[in-house]
Parts: sequence; structure tokens; C-alpha cells
Amino acid sequence: AGAPLAVLSRRLLGHPPLIAKLVEADPLAGVEPAKPAVLTPQEEDAQLLKEGWRHVPSSTGQGNGYWIRSGYKSTYTVEKPQPRKQTVPELEDLGLSVAAPEDLLLVSLALVDQELGQTVLTQVVEGIERGFPSNWLAERRVELLLRLLATDKDGLRQSRQEQAAAMLLERIEDLRLGTSASTRGLKNHAQCTRMEMLTICLRRVRRFIASGGGAGSAKAAAVAAAGAEGNEGLEWVKGWLEQRRPQLRVTLNDLQGSWTNNQEQEIRVTHDRCSFANGEPVTITQDEETGTFAVPGWALVQEESWPGNVVWASRNTRETTRWTRRVPVVTSTNSANQPLQATVLGNNVDEDDDYELYGNNATENDLKIDTSNSHTL
Repeated sequence: AGAPLAVLSRRLLGHPPLIAKLVEADPLAGVEPAKPAVLTPQEEDAQLLKEGWRHVPSSTGQGNGYWIRSGYKSTYTVEKPQPRKQTVPELEDLGLSVAAPEDLLLVSLALVDQELGQTVLTQVVEGIERGFPSNWLAERRVELLLRLLATDKDGLRQSRQEQAAAMLLERIEDLRLGTSASTRGLKNHAQCTRMEMLTICLRRVRRFIASGGGAGSAKAAAVAAAGAEGNEGLEWVKGWLEQRRPQLRVTLNDLQGSWTNNQEQEIRVTHDRCSFANGEPVTITQDEETGTFAVPGWALVQEESWPGNVVWASRNTRETTRWTRRVPVVTSTNSANQPLQATVLGNNVDEDDDYELYGNNATENDLKIDTSNSHTL
């Protein structure tokens, strides 16, 4: 009974659609997330300071004073705030930093035999091609590929590295020349997104291989070799993209930073991860048909948006919501030790930016300082 089951298991594990789904949904399966850090009182205070909180003692010497957070409008509290909890992606990144390549399920599958290894490598490269730059899952697929190229448990590391580089280059040339019907059928923005993803990945693979590919963490090795650009033969890519890339009024880069919506919720975007009111982040995706961006249940309306003011339309109703740049506040105190505020309005201003007044795309007209209730900044 054991032999037929083993054969069935091998056929199931080698089934390309199954591996493709794993690459798509959970490329780093097998990595144990790190446990949330338990902070000492001193570490808590340091974290609160890093997040912009500071304690203001009572002016009368009685009571505990209050806590105030620079960068949030009228945000102060008598109770000591709690530091922001680490998110699931952050804990996964910490777990990945100490994981061996073979801890990843897909790397282990690739080491079962050469045929299965070929299937895994093919599906990983195809999964990378379907991603887009700054996409959280796409970055994890690239990390999976580098971990796969780092292992030599089966003695095939060098050939696997050469094959991965060749597969990426082949797909790049297909996009460039339009040799396949599936590539020719893609719209310009989809071709550009795939070209960016593939060339970014190929450069990283080349740098990784040039660094010795396999000594320590894949990411660390790639970073260590960052001096080698890995751009040989790809000098044409920039011009190719400029000719084909459609202009979006709002790009993923424009969405980075802090916002508020119609419901006065605080929103934070980092790469393609979007957090609402300190909740767990959701992924911002890119629609292959329109090129615009979406979060679960909502799509960005490019025609009605600009980098400092973004409109989202519900996919299920006719409702819309608007994001505007969150208003940072520079805080001081008066002689009574009460908080005074100067509001700074600017595009892409963020509480972590030390009040950088001119961010991306900001102009002098974007800057307004309200000192009606303050005499000291």
C-alpha cells in the first residue's frame, strides 16, 4: 500500500498548477514567523520616542502630565500609549532572516529530484513575471528564487543559477520582440510592468551569482554585491519602457506615506502594503486591464485623482471615498505648558520625515503654516 501512495504523492507534488498556486499565494511557506518582541520599559520608551511620542510633565508638579505625538493633529493623551505592534509581514521578515534555504517548502520540493526542481524553478520565474515592482508578494517570490539558487544540497547549484538567469533573459527577449502570441496580446502597461519585474529580478540574480551565490543569506549576499549592477545587455530597457509606459496620474510611489479618508481614519502605505487605523495591512494590487491600483473591494479612480488627493470607487456599490494627505502638526508649548500647534500642509509629508516641508511633487503653494494659536515653533 505504501508504494502506490508514494507514487501518488510524488505526482501530486509535481503537479505544476499546485506549485503555481503555492508560488502565487505563499512563496515563503515553511518559514516560521518570529515571536513578537517583549520590550523592557526602557525599550518601550525608546520605541515611543521613535514613533513621535513624548511626555510633557505637569506644569504644576501635580499629576502625571500628558503624552503628545508630533505629526498627528491634536493627538495627546493622559494615559501612556502602547508602542505599535509588529505586523505579520514584519514578523515573517524576521523569521526569514534566520531561516535556512531548505526551511522553505518550495526549496525542499525542488531538492526532491531534478524533474521536480525544474518544475519549481519554472513556476517561480513565471510567478515573478506576473508581479509588479514594490509588490510585497513579488518581492517574496524573488527572495524565494534567491534562496533556491543558494542551496547546493543536490550539487546542482551552478546549473540552477545558470538556468534561472537564462530563463529570465528569454522572457525579457520575448517581451522585447513580441515573439509569442501571449506577449503580443498584453497591453502596454502590462508589458512594461512585466519588463520591469523581470529585469529587476535578473539584475539581482546576476549580482547574487557574482557575489558567490550561496554564502549566507541570499538577500545579504545580493546586497553585498550591489556594486555590480548586473545590467550587461539591458541598456536598452530604459528607452523601451519610456516609449511604451502609459502615464498614470497616481503611481504606487505617489501613494507612499500617510493619509486620512472621509471617515477620518488614519491610513499608512509602505511599498504595496496599506494599513487602516493601525490594523493589519492589506495588499495594494495592480489591475492588468486598466493599470490602476486596488485594495480589497475598492479601485483607484485615476481620472479623478492626483498625487495629494486620491479617489477610490467601490467594486460592489456606487460609493466612493477620498484620501487626502494626513496633516502633520509641529507642536510646542506655551507658558502654561499646554500644547500649541503649527499645521504643516505638504504633499508626501510624513511624521517620520522630520518635517521635511517639500516632498515629492510638492510646490511652494503646498506649504501653509498656521501660527494663529502659537508664538513658538
